[in-house]
Amino acid sequence: MNAIETFDQVVRDNPNMKFHDLIRTAGLPITIDPAYQRHIVSFAKRHGHTLWPGLSDPESAAKRSIATFEVTLVARPAPEPTPDKAEPPRATPPPGMATAGDAGQDGPSSAAEPALRLPELVDAGDAMTKAYDPPEWILQDFFRMGTKGALIAISKGWKTWLMMQLAVCAAVGISFLEYEISVRRKVLFFNTELPEDEFARRLRLMCAGLGVLAKDFRGYFKVLNSSGYNLDFTNIQQVISQVIADGFHPEIIIIDPLFCLYPLHERFDENSNADMLRLLRTFDTIALETGAAVMFSHHFAKFRGDGINVGAGAGAINRSYRSSLIMTEHETDEDCAVIESRGNFQGKKPPFAIRFHDGFFMLAPEVEPTIKGTVLKGKTKEPLLPVNDAAATLVEEITEPKAVDSLIADMEDRFGFRERRARTVIGVLLSEHGFVRSGGGSGRGPSMIGPKT
Repeated sequence: MNAIETFDQVVRDNPNMKFHDLIRTAGLPITIDPAYQRHIVSFAKRHGHTLWPGLSDPESAAKRSIATFEVTLVARPAPEPTPDKAEPPRATPPPGMATAGDAGQDGPSSAAEPALRLPELVDAGDAMTKAYDPPEWILQDFFRMGTKGALIAISKGWKTWLMMQLAVCAAVGISFLEYEISVRRKVLFFNTELPEDEFARRLRLMCAGLGVLAKDFRGYFKVLNSSGYNLDFTNIQQVISQVIADGFHPEIIIIDPLFCLYPLHERFDENSNADMLRLLRTFDTIALETGAAVMFSHHFAKFRGDGINVGAGAGAINRSYRSSLIMTEHETDEDCAVIESRGNFQGKKPPFAIRFHDGFFMLAPEVEPTIKGTVLKGKTKEPLLPVNDAAATLVEEITEPKAVDSLIADMEDRFGFRERRARTVIGVLLSEHGFVRSGGGSGRGPSMIGPKT
């Protein structure tokens, strides 16, 4: 049985199943060829089904709303017959799945749960000897295809401008700030916040500054202006599938900003790790199934105390990406910002300053990359001293054993460290600077730390 025959059988057995789930149940890739679309439309007509407007008329659907895409991909029974005609037999839905007619009586129809998809089991020895293809980089040695990344900055702090510049540079194939882009990429930009004309105005201004013409990226840079549409992370996969089916296969998907994909029709808490992981794993699935890199923008937490939990909300937001750019206000120059890079790859750069001028960012090597203090309850608080720097300072000062409790208290007063961070410094002193610990416990006096004698 070939792929189309398999799909035919699945549609016969599940006439009310969502299109996305039909594809999965048939074991086909999430991205479907336009030829399959035409076959599905003709098959539906032959077997007494109809497709909601949009799939066979994508231009018409696009004019209505992005919400149309969600219902577009749902096969449903043909309209009920008039009273003077006999009612044709209706297929019985799978157990636990309501029909379209039942939805109004018993609430929304519940889609069938897709079968658990397991990753391939790989022998580690085989992995060591396998010749893998070299990674395809969006930003050389820092942000690669098939992964997700983040840009985190203050609210109203040039995030969209920077994401647009990344999109233009990737689509044209020119360097982005300190990062080399060696191959031009197809970009899909989800503009979830700006009106379409404002996005276009910014794009014209930016391209004029960068010396880029529209012809330089035409066909490589597509924008979905989704502000005001019913688009969130629960249906974004369907929208991307439709974009690919229409012939544009993105290599980098940019979402700006992230919070505009929070769903409105269900309870969702930005501070819940469970909720944020559902959203972030959707991006992982998109990256896995399309091969594209996914980059989203997000705003700072109110207080970036430990230098790690910089993004607002649950801790998952700061731990799930493979690459991130942190953009912070410059300490003194209002036209400048400081870029820090973090991630799992070797292409991280030391902090550097950029200047915003005439609608685009340029490197500012003449500016020291010093960042503005962060805010906590209306008061300015300087960024915390790095752990290794604190340890190096203490190595020069501590010449004889000192009580651990006293040292922790000193670090709290001098550096603003909490106990956990202070104990991390103590661990660095012990593991990297030859300090030793003594005492502590019943009858042994206070715990002491000092240089080895």
